[in-house]
Formats: sequence, structure tokens, C-alpha cells
Amino acid sequence: MKRIGIIGGTFNPLHNGHLFIAEEIRFAFNLSKVIFVPNKIPPHKNEIIENTDHRWNMLNLGISSNQFFESSRIELDRTRISYSVDTIRYFYNIYQNNPLFFITGLDALLNYSWHNFEEIIELVENFIAVSRPGYSGKRFQDKIKKLYPLCLNKIIQFDILLLEISSTNIRERLYKGKSIKYLVPESIEKYILDNRLYLDKR
Repeated sequence: MKRIGIIGGTFNPLHNGHLFIAEEIRFAFNLSKVIFVPNKIPPHKNEIIENTDHRWNMLNLGISSNQFFESSRIELDRTRISYSVDTIRYFYNIYQNNPLFFITGLDALLNYSWHNFEEIIELVENFIAVSRPGYSGKRFQDKIKKLYPLCLNKIIQFDILLLEISSTNIRERLYKGKSIKYLVPESIEKYILDNRLYLDKR
């Protein structure tokens, strides 16, 4: 039986924080693989999303050194807004009886309005909410209990070494002409510089 991790995001761009989280969870939950699913039209973000092909190319460059990482275009190839529940249904049908582990940030769990959240919980083995800077501790555990009282047996708050790296900060640094070395894999840094990405204000 395979244990499948699914991690979504705009990955605009993918950075070392994303990779560290995915590897930590893969090891902790003994996952057979982690599938990265880049969004095309995320319902919860109000940002200009970099060219789809560029994000897809950078994602695959960034995960290429880890044999347990894969990528999927399921959301990129949709022509409508991407809801997590649709993606979970897709992988549930593919992997049948193999358990799915959905990975997101604790901030996303608490702040986003999730479309058909109860169905997501029903389809996955666990919903893993990763701690983020400013989001951890008993206060947030109490908030989870209040928001999702019927889903607590499936939600796991996963505390992790907090790397304060964000795609927003990386884009800001590039706009200001600052270095992003060691924030992203070398292959992604080279791709960004070669293609002159993120030079306008995002």
C-alpha cells in the first residue's frame, strides 16, 4: 500500500521552505511520495501569478533531486478556479485504497474558507496543518477545535522548524535587485535570473 502526500500552492516561486516541509512530512508520516500540485487560479489569493509555464518549469527543477517528489498539472490544466476538494477527488479516484495525506499551512487552515471541507476530510487519511511563524501553540489548537469540531480526528497540527522564507519575500527581493541565493535551489535561482522573472512589482 502506498501512502501519498499532496501539497498544493502557487509556488510563485517554489523555495527551500516548501521543499523542507515536504521532506519533513514525508519522513515523519512514512509517505511513499509527495505530489506537488501548483495552482492556476487559486480562489483565496489576490496576487498576480507568474506565467504558468515558468512556475511549472521551476517546480520541476526544484524537486528533481528528490526521488520521492513528483508534480501534477491537474490544477494548471483546469480552466476554472481550483478548489482543493476537486484535486483530492481526482487523486482519491486514481489511488483508490491508498491513503492520502493533504498538506497545507496552519495559517491556511484557520484563515481560508474551504470549499466542501467535510468532503476533503472524508477522503483523506489525515489533513496535515504545518505550523507557520505566528501560528502555533494552544491558542491555535483551541481555534481548530472551535472551527472544525467534527473533524478533529483527521486534522494533525504538525510542528516543524520554522524557516521564515516566503514566495512574497523572494519576489520583493528580486524586484529590489537583492540576492535570493540559498532561499531557492540553485537551479531555480538560475532559471529566474536567466528569464528575468519578477522584475516588476508583485
